[in-house]
Amino acid sequence: MFTVEWSPDGTMLVTGGVRNKVIALDTRGNTLWERELYGTIYDISWSPDGSMIAVVGENFDRVVALDKQGNLVWETKVGEYLYPLDRVSWSPNGKWLAAAESRSQLFLLDREGNLLWKRDISYEFNRAILDFTWSPDSSMLAVSTTRWAFSTLIVFDPNGTLIWKHELDEYTISSPIWSPDGSMLVIIASSGKVLFFSRDGDLLWNYEDPDPKKSIGMVAAWSPDGSMLATSGKRIYGNFYSLPMVMAFSINGTKLTKLWEHVLDNIHMSARDIEWSPDGSMIAVGTYPQVILYNSSDGKVLWRHDLQGKVMRVAWSPDGSMLAAGSISGNVALYNATGEVKVTRSTLLDQITLNPYIQKLTSSDDRLLVFVILLTILLLLLVLLARRSRRKRRG
Repeated sequence: MFTVEWSPDGTMLVTGGVRNKVIALDTRGNTLWERELYGTIYDISWSPDGSMIAVVGENFDRVVALDKQGNLVWETKVGEYLYPLDRVSWSPNGKWLAAAESRSQLFLLDREGNLLWKRDISYEFNRAILDFTWSPDSSMLAVSTTRWAFSTLIVFDPNGTLIWKHELDEYTISSPIWSPDGSMLVIIASSGKVLFFSRDGDLLWNYEDPDPKKSIGMVAAWSPDGSMLATSGKRIYGNFYSLPMVMAFSINGTKLTKLWEHVLDNIHMSARDIEWSPDGSMIAVGTYPQVILYNSSDGKVLWRHDLQGKVMRVAWSPDGSMLAAGSISGNVALYNATGEVKVTRSTLLDQITLNPYIQKLTSSDDRLLVFVILLTILLLLLVLLARRSRRKRRG
């Protein structure tokens, strides 16, 4: 799974991945409905009122909107077939839907699926889109972009008008991260700098870890009250070896103070997603291949669980009673806050449906055919080995 997203009322979990399907689950992991679309599902976004689900993905040249029963509400063609849409997000006020096309074009639609405007970021700014986020009041759309070792943070209003931009001499930058009150915008650069901007575009201050053997990573999340920032990072050992870390900082005015850090077990365990619990007491981190839960105040590991493959998304239910996680290998898990695994769903067919022919092999007759073919191949191999053995004995 590439994404798992809770409905605003917390009664339903919608997942999407390489099976070309959007799958809705209840809180016990039972399938409520499935909707097959055009290709691998890259992103899903619930409307704030919970009435619609926006979906984009591979082979999509359009934004698809479903109702909460999985029925098609509308679909709007906005791009070209060769350049899929890979990011979609409702504005917090529910009036608009933003989508990005294969890192080049940015689109805005209304609730009825009408295309309001598009901006070609590649042509206008000579940049490729990395990600975008809405401000909490829906008045700004911040876009992180990069090209040829230079990056730009660009901010538009809902009419598509450029408000401000800031050029950075950085190879790449993180997703824009708005403070909960919308007064500040944070990005993390590939060099390890954390940059804080006002909503008017002024660079307020920046922070680098004073220890040259430590660097802040580009996955981060604000605490719900805006007083802390959790980030990924790395601990450097020599010139060719480093281990990933998770870090937490307090924010006081223009001062960033590190509260704790936790070095992960191996080089492959870098954080893919970080999510605060709604009450701010816990931090969930998705790594390869674990879900890890921390106490936010002191960094104590409360529990960890292996979920095969890279954990691409962790998501708290709105009331904070459950944590959902989805891995690229097609596994979905639901936990309570104490780490008890309430539900584990394995969609192993997800791993083989990238091949359109294999995707068809889901009926019982098709599976029987595959079994017969594999058995025949095995028997042929045994015959060949037997003949080879006889020849050796004769020789």
